[in-house]
Amino acid sequence: MSMNLIPKYQHAIALGLATCVCVLIPGCFGSSGSTNQRELVQGIIFCGRVPLSEGVVRFEPDDQHAALPVASGDIQSNGEFQLETDQGSDLLPGRYRVIVTDATGSSEGEIRNRAGQVCLYGDTGQTAQVIAGGVNQFRFAMAGPEGPRDMPEGE
Repeated sequence: MSMNLIPKYQHAIALGLATCVCVLIPGCFGSSGSTNQRELVQGIIFCGRVPLSEGVVRFEPDDQHAALPVASGDIQSNGEFQLETDQGSDLLPGRYRVIVTDATGSSEGEIRNRAGQVCLYGDTGQTAQVIAGGVNQFRFAMAGPEGPRDMPEGE
């Protein structure tokens, strides 16, 4: 009699085992929860070959990730920044446009670095891909009046 029950319940047993496996293995059916995993994002901003010493860095989601929150961070005197959102100090993975503003949040105008080079506030024309579980440390160069600048080497 038990031999006849196995074929009768074989679909239910298989479904139960599959459910257990999906609960134990993150990422089953694409719902690992990694889309909610927040990442620490840090970096450094350059004006010419010199780290920028003031201002704010803002990461705005690109068009494909418009639902992601905007993040920003004050630029320290050594050019370094760490981003924060309204939800905390870490950022959701995705692609972001990089914008540099003055301390008041204005993206209009220009700033001179310690070497006298002029850089423009606003959209840097660069993007950052924040990766889940990755090292999310970035280096960006602000544009000058003549256009985009190359990143300084080293550091």
